[in-house]
Amino acid sequence: KKIPYLVMTSPATQNETEAYFHEQNYFGLGKENIFFFQQGTMPAVDIESGQLLLEKPGVIFSSPNGHGGTLTALAENGLLSELKGLGIRT
Repeated sequence: KKIPYLVMTSPATQNETEAYFHEQNYFGLGKENIFFFQQGTMPAVDIESGQLLLEKPGVIFSSPNGHGGTLTALAENGLLSELKGLGIRT
Protein backbone atom coordinates (compact mmCIF):
# COMPACT_ATOMS: atom_id res chain seq x y z
CA LYS A 1 0.00 0.00 0.00
CA LYS A 2 1.04 3.54 -0.58
CA ILE A 3 1.53 5.64 2.52
CA PRO A 4 -0.05 9.09 2.51
CA TYR A 5 2.26 11.98 3.29
CA LEU A 6 0.65 14.73 5.37
CA VAL A 7 2.13 18.22 5.15
CA MET A 8 1.04 20.70 7.80
CA THR A 9 1.35 24.33 6.75
CA SER A 10 0.23 27.67 8.14
CA PRO A 11 -1.92 30.29 6.44
CA ALA A 12 1.31 32.18 5.68
CA THR A 13 3.06 29.18 4.05
CA GLN A 14 0.28 27.13 2.41
CA ASN A 15 0.56 28.46 -1.16
CA GLU A 16 4.36 28.54 -1.26
CA THR A 17 4.62 25.03 0.17
CA GLU A 18 2.18 23.56 -2.35
CA ALA A 19 3.97 25.35 -5.19
CA TYR A 20 7.34 24.01 -4.02
CA PHE A 21 6.06 20.43 -3.91
CA HIS A 22 4.63 20.88 -7.40
CA GLU A 23 7.95 22.30 -8.71
CA GLN A 24 9.78 19.32 -7.19
CA ASN A 25 7.33 16.88 -8.82
CA TYR A 26 6.13 15.93 -5.33
CA PHE A 27 9.53 14.38 -4.64
CA GLY A 28 8.49 11.27 -6.54
CA LEU A 29 5.78 10.45 -3.97
CA GLY A 30 2.89 11.15 -6.33
CA LYS A 31 0.53 14.10 -5.98
CA GLU A 32 -2.30 11.76 -4.99
CA ASN A 33 -0.34 10.62 -1.91
CA ILE A 34 0.34 14.09 -0.51
CA PHE A 35 -2.22 15.89 1.62
CA PHE A 36 -1.73 19.51 2.65
CA PHE A 37 -3.56 20.94 5.63
CA GLN A 38 -3.33 24.16 7.58
CA GLN A 39 -2.66 24.30 11.27
CA GLY A 40 -4.69 26.61 13.42
CA THR A 41 -3.56 29.96 14.70
CA MET A 42 -3.73 31.72 18.03
CA PRO A 43 -3.01 35.21 19.28
CA ALA A 44 0.69 35.89 19.81
CA VAL A 45 1.90 37.37 23.08
CA ASP A 46 5.10 39.04 24.14
CA ILE A 47 7.07 36.50 26.19
CA GLU A 48 8.27 39.08 28.71
CA SER A 49 5.18 41.22 29.25
CA GLY A 50 2.42 38.78 28.33
CA GLN A 51 0.76 41.48 26.25
CA LEU A 52 -0.89 40.69 22.93
CA LEU A 53 1.19 41.54 19.87
CA LEU A 54 -0.35 43.57 17.10
CA GLU A 55 0.10 42.94 13.39
CA LYS A 56 -0.93 46.56 12.78
CA PRO A 57 -2.96 49.02 14.82
CA GLY A 58 -6.20 47.37 15.88
CA VAL A 59 -5.30 43.91 14.51
CA ILE A 60 -4.00 41.16 16.80
CA PHE A 61 -1.09 39.20 15.39
CA SER A 62 -1.82 35.47 15.04
CA SER A 63 0.84 32.81 14.93
CA PRO A 64 0.56 29.09 14.13
CA ASN A 65 -0.48 27.01 17.13
CA GLY A 66 2.22 24.39 16.50
CA HIS A 67 2.18 20.61 16.59
CA GLY A 68 -0.14 20.60 19.60
CA GLY A 69 -3.00 21.49 17.27
CA THR A 70 -2.29 18.76 14.74
CA LEU A 71 -5.26 16.49 15.47
CA THR A 72 -7.65 19.42 15.60
CA ALA A 73 -6.27 20.70 12.28
CA LEU A 74 -6.60 17.26 10.68
CA ALA A 75 -10.22 17.05 11.79
CA GLU A 76 -11.11 20.63 10.80
CA ASN A 77 -9.55 20.20 7.35
CA GLY A 78 -11.46 16.94 6.76
CA LEU A 79 -8.35 14.80 6.57
CA LEU A 80 -9.24 12.42 9.42
CA SER A 81 -12.38 11.42 7.51
CA GLU A 82 -10.51 11.21 4.22
CA LEU A 83 -7.79 9.02 5.71
CA LYS A 84 -10.41 6.78 7.31
CA GLY A 85 -12.02 6.45 3.87
CA LEU A 86 -8.66 5.26 2.54
CA GLY A 87 -8.70 2.47 5.13
CA ILE A 88 -6.15 4.07 7.45
CA ARG A 89 -6.87 3.31 11.09
CA THR A 90 -3.71 4.41 12.88
